[in-house]
Amino acid sequence: MTPILVCMKPFVTLCTFLLLLPIGNLQAGETGELSTLCHQAAVRKNLEGYSAVCRYLSERKEQPELLLVYADSIRQLALRTKSTDCFIEYYIWNSAASFIKGNHADGYALKRKALSLAERAGRKAYIVSCSADIGRRFNMDGRFDSARYYLKKGMDVAESKPEFADKYRILLTDYARALLYEGQTDSALVYTLEARKRSQANKDTATLIENLNQLGTIYRRKKNMGDCMLNFEKALQLCEAQQNFKIAAFIYGNIATAYGDCDRSREAVAFAEKAVEYALEMK
Repeated sequence: MTPILVCMKPFVTLCTFLLLLPIGNLQAGETGELSTLCHQAAVRKNLEGYSAVCRYLSERKEQPELLLVYADSIRQLALRTKSTDCFIEYYIWNSAASFIKGNHADGYALKRKALSLAERAGRKAYIVSCSADIGRRFNMDGRFDSARYYLKKGMDVAESKPEFADKYRILLTDYARALLYEGQTDSALVYTLEARKRSQANKDTATLIENLNQLGTIYRRKKNMGDCMLNFEKALQLCEAQQNFKIAAFIYGNIATAYGDCDRSREAVAFAEKAVEYALEMK
């Protein structure tokens, strides 16, 4: 192994470590927003108010015990009103709290209960959102066959419904990702190209960045360096325009990997250093 390849390893390791660092505690503005949502929930005492608090905590992966308190408020509301939507959301937010606490077994079981109830009641919006979340989590856990099963379930409902266009783009992207992780690069390419087309048409920059980065990875695996770099560079341009340092750092790391695959060690090290530089901007 050449010295330059040896020296590249600390850059890649450090970059990975930095990307996993927590961003930090809630800022003062965010704490104020949570207080406002809690106050509104106390006044409104309805599903929308309680769910707003649950959604806020779930998105930030914080305070699972407080999340459970508001999920239980939804449960009590469900018992009083016999509302199917309330029961579904109770399971959804209880599931979210379990995942935040690291209890994936309960998280999956509760989200499946929400999905099953949504299917029996014909609540398509919940079917799509629950299927998307379960599929995404299975991808993260490396259970790609299960991921594809649930993502396809959501895609079947969302595909022909304009109101689910945003969700469908994400489902397509995650379905392609599962195929890519399984080594089915040709199929992954088909679905990612379709997702990119929809993201561009709807000016969905966040999902488009994902699509372009995924295409770069697919072409890297197909040893097509021209299209690989073209897609990575387009993704970087969008990231830098938005000052999205976290995703930019990740993409620079992917470029470093692509150059490493081609034995272009100097370029690999240069982009690994750039990944670290951008990762540090997150602190």
